[in-house]
Amino acid sequence: MTRHILTPPIRLRSQAKLYYSRDGRFIEPDTPCCQDSESPSLNDCLSSTPPQLNKLTDFLTRFRYGNYALTTDIGKAFLQIGLDEKDHDFTRFFWLTDPINPMSGLETYIFRVILFEMTCSPFILNATLLKHLSTVKSTTAEILNRDLYVDNVLTSVNTEEAALNFFEESRKHMTNVRFNLRTWKSNSNQLSDLATKANVLHKNSDTKIL
Repeated sequence: MTRHILTPPIRLRSQAKLYYSRDGRFIEPDTPCCQDSESPSLNDCLSSTPPQLNKLTDFLTRFRYGNYALTTDIGKAFLQIGLDEKDHDFTRFFWLTDPINPMSGLETYIFRVILFEMTCSPFILNATLLKHLSTVKSTTAEILNRDLYVDNVLTSVNTEEAALNFFEESRKHMTNVRFNLRTWKSNSNQLSDLATKANVLHKNSDTKIL
């Protein structure tokens, strides 16, 4: 039986988007993912250690201090973290060779990155980011560490120069480990111009905070 490595979600020829569920099956959105009440799912077998997240009240308050607000998030954050090769088989599943033909043969797929919605994924993402930021000695890294929540960054600074510096340095720090800070939004016109040129400006006129 053929063995494949999968990173992005699969799309059927009908363009219906499918998601890999935490019990090891592909499901459509809003479909229950438990096979039955007696069978353990993948999440039942994983540690559910909570991530060490910054306190929401603290950094939402800090977000209001500065003259210039900045928001951004990490694109496809979980998919940037690789699974140890010895753990690949724990994510193994069967899939049809022809998704629109239920009678077609089966192929074996595995994930080689962190699965979205695994109970341990937020902890792994958080630990990975904190480990990386701890190796970078800069004011920008300290701000990222302080004002990061899961894959979102919300912060503020007092000058436009500081806003531009944070934009450049934070993107450099995160790109070094293949994390892409995207969907930037700020009341700094100069930062908005830079983000537009880099194709990372948030397209919506209204910005949701978290």
